[in-house]
Amino acid sequence: GKNIIVIQFESLENHLIGNTYFGQEITPNINRLLESSIYFNNIYEQVRDGNSSDAELLFNTSIYPISNGSAFLRFGDNTYITLPKLLKKRGYTSVAIHGDNKEFWNRDRAFVALGFDNYISEDDFFDKSSCGMGILDKSLFSQSICEIKRLKEPFYLFVITLTSHMPFEINKELQYLDLPNKNVTTNYLQSIH
Repeated sequence: GKNIIVIQFESLENHLIGNTYFGQEITPNINRLLESSIYFNNIYEQVRDGNSSDAELLFNTSIYPISNGSAFLRFGDNTYITLPKLLKKRGYTSVAIHGDNKEFWNRDRAFVALGFDNYISEDDFFDKSSCGMGILDKSLFSQSICEIKRLKEPFYLFVITLTSHMPFEINKELQYLDLPNKNVTTNYLQSIH
């Protein structure tokens, strides 16, 4: 009967959590969240060609991705035993939210097949501020809070971030770390921060 909120952080490497770089905390917000969260830190990447969508499939179905191609693209309409479907039997509403094009990785069809009652994509956002590959995480979390206020309890909210996705391009005014140089590594750290 408890609400479940899962946040899938794009490209987040476990070794950054709780660490500092040049004396600056890399993941301060995540560190604070972990004080009252369940944290699984012994995870090994199991994705294949689907990358993020493979991670979404793994988490919501407990099955491995296919060896060639993306399961969401090749088998997006398949019937799966999933977390959203199991929770629905217990009275939950399940919502997926991602600040990307709804059709990217065939999510508009795959999330229906996974049993999500609603999928909120970038088209549905009230704040479409973007950076790098898509909607800023700040806007994503603002939208998520609005959705939480509308949801009947109990609910399962599956949130997929995008700011820390390649190519790690983040606007200057959102770069809060004071780093000695600028390269792909420091750009990555800025996007994770």
